[in-house]
Amino acid sequence: MENEVVLVEIFGVKEKASCSGCSSKTENSSCSSCSGCSSQGSCEGGCSSGGCGNSESMYNQYEAFKEYIAKTDVAANVEVQFIDVSEIDINKYKYVEGAIGKKYMLPVVAINEFIRFYGGMKDRLIYNAIKKELNNIYM
Repeated sequence: MENEVVLVEIFGVKEKASCSGCSSKTENSSCSSCSGCSSQGSCEGGCSSGGCGNSESMYNQYEAFKEYIAKTDVAANVEVQFIDVSEIDINKYKYVEGAIGKKYMLPVVAINEFIRFYGGMKDRLIYNAIKKELNNIYM
């Protein structure tokens, strides 16, 4: 585990917000009346707190996640990258290409080239998946 580095890739669109339930970033947040989320990350209608999804851009959520991870016990073993799907050739990322083609909600979170989450970023859930990866649970 000491030398292993887990690669976390966040695939999204820098300036768009994600459709990750209501604006709360807790694991159990949801928006039962959310009806307007599109696969391209636009969130409309729904929650009484001002609409579905997190109002922060996907890039800002990525930056906040990097700060969160930097304060954890896995910080030395994690590399986090943001990949703007509007600026890349998605064919170079075969493991994500299918998800994008199937209209998975952005952001899509891949850990060591396997999709683990989509449609939002919950710091603690991603952290737990990193811990499992470091402990070879997925292998």
